[in-house]
Amino acid sequence: MPKRRRYLPYALTAREKRSPKLRRKLARCIKKVEKAQCPKKALRKDGTYNYALCPVNPVAICRSSLARAKG
Repeated sequence: MPKRRRYLPYALTAREKRSPKLRRKLARCIKKVEKAQCPKKALRKDGTYNYALCPVNPVAICRSSLARAKG
């Protein structure tokens, strides 16, 4: 069984590094957007998604929505 993915981008911002609560919100949002917007063919065997095959960038969508909700 493959290791569970944490649904976080590789490069976190300084604010995201400081806040575990923000990282959890970001991970939940990314997971939902990936499942809703990315086609099944974008899913890799290790459980990650190939964003080149997705019509949207889940990380960018979630970062902007969390920034909008905060501000």
